[in-house]
Amino acid sequence: MDDHNQPPSSTDSQHTEPGSQPPTVILEQIPETVIVPTPWYKRLIDSGVRTQFVWKLSFVMMLVVGFVIAQQIQKPQNIVTKAGNSRANIMIVPSESRTKPMVLLQLWVNAESSVDQGQIRIDFDKTKMKLVSISTSKNPALAPALTFSSTSQANLTGTINVGLAITPSSGITAPSQTFQLIDMNFQPITTSPNLTTYVTVNAQGSKLFHGETPFTITNFKGSTVILNSGN
Repeated sequence: MDDHNQPPSSTDSQHTEPGSQPPTVILEQIPETVIVPTPWYKRLIDSGVRTQFVWKLSFVMMLVVGFVIAQQIQKPQNIVTKAGNSRANIMIVPSESRTKPMVLLQLWVNAESSVDQGQIRIDFDKTKMKLVSISTSKNPALAPALTFSSTSQANLTGTINVGLAITPSSGITAPSQTFQLIDMNFQPITTSPNLTTYVTVNAQGSKLFHGETPFTITNFKGSTVILNSGN
């Protein structure tokens, strides 16, 4: 076959004629990312703002936590206050009496709710009169739940301790409202005429309970006794 009839090769097609310019190749330039450092003063300001924000946030959280804790602490106190709102009075009647030759005094309680436990301390001047007897005959239903000092012990100390303890198994109904605990008979041990003495309820040594809840005792009323009055 004749060579001049062959198609030009790819090599021949890319052949540059003498004296001609090579083809121009245009490359697309990719812009560079320039990282500009943050000035030191701006970093310092940003750091200060963050620190201030953290402190403020911490302070607010401390206030919230403190408020919650305070509320939790106060709850038991509120419960005790509400539970202890029941009031009671302890009194010795009559408020004034004269020996003829003995004097009979009674120990009474007035309570807003039932009383199932208690301790009452009564003081008298053992140098002026003595305890002759104690009786629960006016309220026999409570007798099994009552304890009290013997006359010899009371006259030795000038103190009468009265205890009340009612358990669920005792079958005794806890008293409420106004009720009597004991009778006390006293006799003078001096002949001095018209000698005044006192039988008092000791506030520090007297407590009443409904279950485990203490009563608020608002009054401790004693009695004035006039010995050898002759009337």
